[in-house]
Amino acid sequence: MVPLITAIDDKYFPGLVAIYNSYKANAGEGFDFYCIVDGDADLFARVEDLGVKAIKPIQWTDGYPESEEWPVQIPSLFASLQIPKLFPDHEKAIWIDADCIIVDSLSGLLDHKFNEPIAACDMNNANYKLGFVLHNCPPKLSGIKFPFGGLIIFNVQEWNRLDLTAKCAESMMDKTIVFRYGDQSVLGYVLKGNWSGLPLSWQTFAHRKGVDIKNAKILHWLGCVPWESEVRNKEMWEHYATQGK
Repeated sequence: MVPLITAIDDKYFPGLVAIYNSYKANAGEGFDFYCIVDGDADLFARVEDLGVKAIKPIQWTDGYPESEEWPVQIPSLFASLQIPKLFPDHEKAIWIDADCIIVDSLSGLLDHKFNEPIAACDMNNANYKLGFVLHNCPPKLSGIKFPFGGLIIFNVQEWNRLDLTAKCAESMMDKTIVFRYGDQSVLGYVLKGNWSGLPLSWQTFAHRKGVDIKNAKILHWLGCVPWESEVRNKEMWEHYATQGK
């Protein structure tokens, strides 16, 4: 079974309800669903009451990078960078953001083959370069594309062989670099282009005007969570968020 993992704090609990219901309805066989819980015993219990396998984050760094775009950082935002350490005996493990829903089978992820430490969505846009997400980015790296962090397939053994969780932690404490967009900025800096791309159907932005969602496998409400705002395709999220109520 391949672990499929998200992470939440208290604010993102509504997202967990929706993504877990969509997982049960659509993901298909071959996965185990987990949630890394950044919160107190009450939040942990609420997660377990859903039937979700709840795990605690690793205390792996003394601080988290901040920027004007992300002025307050929380452990759950960087939880994806711990996954290969949490599941060291697996061949692969999959991260998914908690403001997503699964709308089609994930079976294609089970068959993905790679030699790189991760596979993630390639946004195929000139803006999505390390020079865009890092302040004080070294010039030799500024043109390197970084992976979008909403869905990541970890090559667990290769990641751990390269000790990339430790390298992420070390980079996060480097005060000479400002990571504009949290975990995926760190990920792009550490990998330096050593990753493979996935089709955008695995990470379709449901809230953006003009985006065709009919071939999507995962819908993502990036930066405008549907339980707090009126957004495009909110009814699709609510379909799963209200199941069992």
